[in-house]
Amino acid sequence: MSLQQNNQNFNTLPEDAIIKSNGIEPVLIHPTYGPFPLATKYDNPFKCYKFTVGIDIGGIAPSGADYDFDGSVVDHAEQNQLLCTLPAGSCLFAAFVKCTTAVLETATPRDVVFDIGVSAGAAEYMSAVSSYTLNEIARADDVTYVQAILAAATTIYIGADPVANWSVLTAGAWTVILVVLDLADILAIPEDIRAVVNAAV
Repeated sequence: MSLQQNNQNFNTLPEDAIIKSNGIEPVLIHPTYGPFPLATKYDNPFKCYKFTVGIDIGGIAPSGADYDFDGSVVDHAEQNQLLCTLPAGSCLFAAFVKCTTAVLETATPRDVVFDIGVSAGAAEYMSAVSSYTLNEIARADDVTYVQAILAAATTIYIGADPVANWSVLTAGAWTVILVVLDLADILAIPEDIRAVVNAAV
């Protein structure tokens, strides 16, 4: 679409706002906000966070794991780990917990259920979903979870609760994937410029 064809969409902009090329992409020159690349609409707002989690068995932490649960605890109370902090203007779009080493008590499979929430013990995004056999995937969409855009930076915790005592488990590891929709840059765009970006590309 040519710039002339888009002229009718500029009625919310000052008359001295112009569009020109910087040799790479169209750029809106706004008298107040300065240059703004129109290609911003196509920037990918999705980000993936990947973590590995295991069970510390016999005082030996899992090789290469980002986090580990204490395998010496003689009960099956939920343990929690802080995974990350999501920025303001983002939302947790999806979450997955994949079992990469089956959970065992000696040779017997043992269930482990996971929560994911904004504080230790919370479950806004995932609540008591199992992942304990090899390649089994717990998904946040197994339950109704919040997809609100975060008004402030927010911590994300994972909690795990085995059916047996932690101390009897002899194996268990997982990969955790968080898919985040980060809209902070888009939400920061002034409304009149956002209208041009939506119309011009």
